Formats: sequence, structure tokens, C-alpha cells
Amino acid sequence: MTTQPEEAPLDLAAARAIIDAQRTRVRTTAYSDDRVIFGIWATAWGVGYGVLWAVSGDGVERMPWGAWAVFGVLILAGVVTTILHSARRMSGMDGVSRRTGAMYGWSWMVAFTAAQVLLGGLAAAGLPPEGMTLAANGISALIVGILYMAGGALWQDRAQFALGVWMALVAAVATLVGLPGTFAVMCLAGGGGMAVGALLAHVAQRRGNAPRRGGLA
Repeated sequence: MTTQPEEAPLDLAAARAIIDAQRTRVRTTAYSDDRVIFGIWATAWGVGYGVLWAVSGDGVERMPWGAWAVFGVLILAGVVTTILHSARRMSGMDGVSRRTGAMYGWSWMVAFTAAQVLLGGLAAAGLPPEGMTLAANGISALIVGILYMAGGALWQDRAQFALGVWMALVAAVATLVGLPGTFAVMCLAGGGGMAVGALLAHVAQRRGNAPRRGGLA
């Protein structure tokens, strides 16, 4: 009577390797490079506000439309980049993590859309050009700061939260300074703060301890 060969014992090391490989795949899919987000916002605020600052000597009313167009395109690029990176964080996730990422991504679009409607209402109410410029700058910058604080809280990222606090404070100070100093503060402190964030993210990436998002251990 022949006996069936015994099954090969479970190779725990191989099983562990398979699990680690799957976790690495999910982490890689869900991870978004903060250097990209910080870099695009450093460019948007540094270059965008720098251009406005350079042409603001004769007053807001006389600033060329081309400067505003450059600024608008750069800010739009920052918003779109952030939304796309938030969408990437949702890849490989399901359940609560995926819903959280989706709601965070939509928060950017909803917040900036509501801001445009709010500014339209202020313009219809007769707010003068300088007041409109200060309001548009302060509201938009404050939205960025608040959403970065929210993102830092969601993904337990202290650096992102701290940067959001910095941006909110910069928005407040820039509004108090008044024009054209507002543009200088946003260019140097705002864009500079984002550049520092990009540098810190780069250092963390090189050291191999960049934060992972989406609640993955």
C-alpha cells in the first residue's frame, strides 16, 4: 500500500516575503511625493506673487492682465496637482481610507469654487479693487493653509500640519501689511515656506523615512 507524500511544510519566511511585497505595492501606490506638492506651490506662490509684486508699483488698477493670467495659471496648477496627488493616495485603498482621501480631494475643489462665488458677491457689493485683491489673496491662502492642516491631521503628518499653520499665519500677516506689501510677503514667506517644505521632504526621501499616507502602517 502506497502512502501519499506529506505536504511540504509552510515556509514562514516565504509567506512573510509575500505579505511584505503586497504591503510595499500598496504603500507605493498610495504614496504621493510631497516634493512635488511643495515644489508646485513654492513655484506658484514664489513666481506668481513675485510677478504681481514686480508690476504693482502703479497700483492694482494699472497692473497688466498678463501678470494676473500668469498668477492664475500657477495657482490653478497648484490646485490641480494637489487634487491629483490626493486621488493617487486613494489607489490601493478601500473602505474608510478611500472615502477619506476622496473627500479630502473634493474639499480643495469645493473650497476654491465657494471662494470664487464669495469674491463675486463682494465685487457685486461694491468692494473697491484694493479690497478685492486683499480679500482674494487672504481667502485663497487661508484655504490652502487650512486644507494642509486638515491633511496633516488626516495622515498624521506633523510637517504638513506645521506648514499649513505657517501658510495660515502668512495669509493673515500679508493681509494686515496691505498692498503692495501683500505680494512681497506671499512671495517670500509663502513661497519660501513651501520651498523649505520641499527641501525637508527631499531630505526625508533621501533618508528613506518619508511619511506614508492613508493610514497604512
